Amino acid sequence: MAKFSSIIQGPRVRKTVELPLPGATVDRDTGAWVGPTIKLDVRALRGDEHDTVLAESRKYAISKGLTDPKEGDDLFERGRIIHTLLLACVDVESPVNDPAPFFASANEILAAEVLTPEVLAYLYEHQQLWQDEVNPLLKSLSPVEFANAVLSTANGENGDMSFFVSSRPGMQWSFMLSMAKLLAGSMTLASRSFNTSEPSVATKRA
Repeated sequence: MAKFSSIIQGPRVRKTVELPLPGATVDRDTGAWVGPTIKLDVRALRGDEHDTVLAESRKYAISKGLTDPKEGDDLFERGRIIHTLLLACVDVESPVNDPAPFFASANEILAAEVLTPEVLAYLYEHQQLWQDEVNPLLKSLSPVEFANAVLSTANGENGDMSFFVSSRPGMQWSFMLSMAKLLAGSMTLASRSFNTSEPSVATKRA
């Protein structure tokens, strides 16, 4: 029997993106950068790296004056962007099996004049999209696939949870919302049917 450690070996897939340098602009027709840019790779974070990002984001926010930073706080989220990019950005020319960090430190990111909040947000969005792209859980379903998932889930006495557990939180919520709307509609119809079946009571004025 294969052990987990023997089947997860291998490099993480990387995606190349362009970092705009001063003078670069976006072509409105194509969305491509025009002007000076430099290429770098982004990769998805592992679970332990995600934990590191959260811990470092909290430290960053505290260093900026927040006493009890939480996810959603502006400084916490800025720390999240900085430390995600620190771990996820890779030198595009480094070997696949031996990736080298693109940024040397969080301080380098903070001190770089070209890395404005907007540019950092642009890089972070690329990384988040790539993180989502390599996620093996279900992203979206066609109407036919959704109908099949409904039938599969309802199959058997206790149902089949395979679709539910293999879906992302967003897909789970979409599925739940659709079912809730259908149930709410059924409850409304049942309520109306109950009310119209009751005998009307005539009232007389004294």
